[in-house]
Amino acid sequence: MKNKKATLLVVLLFIFIAGSIYSINRQNGNTVEARQIILSKRDNHVIILREIIIENSIISEMIDQKSGYGYAQFEKNEYGNYILKTKMVRTGQDEPIVMDILVINDEVYNVLMFNKACLEYAEVIYTDDTTNKKHDPIRVEMNNQTVSLIKAPEYSSYTMSVVFYNHKGDRFE
Repeated sequence: MKNKKATLLVVLLFIFIAGSIYSINRQNGNTVEARQIILSKRDNHVIILREIIIENSIISEMIDQKSGYGYAQFEKNEYGNYILKTKMVRTGQDEPIVMDILVINDEVYNVLMFNKACLEYAEVIYTDDTTNKKHDPIRVEMNNQTVSLIKAPEYSSYTMSVVFYNHKGDRFE
């Protein structure tokens, strides 16, 4: 009888510890499901479509069922858990093309976002605002994604122009 009670106690303790670890991982964004829960609200569900992993950050391309499309940046903390750092959601009334800046491990990246189906690539042209020198276009493969990242130039100030192309060659500016 004592062995059965001890075994039952060990099993219950194991279930409690496993459940606690699962719950902590869900709250800290260590899985796609946990990140979706963090991004969702009680009456609004967010679906993560794709994720881009760069060093200690995860950029989640998402659809917010009430607001629209967007992205979220999760950053790994000192405990190895992913915590929400920033979130941007665009509605249908907003400008369809978004260019934003993210800092990942002290490096600057430009976020390219355009909610259009069948995107093939984006063409990015940087201009150094100090010298007015335009650089050669950079092709960023979109692969049907609506969100992509490109490492920003190391200018003190720059202007960026972006043109998106779909698989038919149609331009979107």
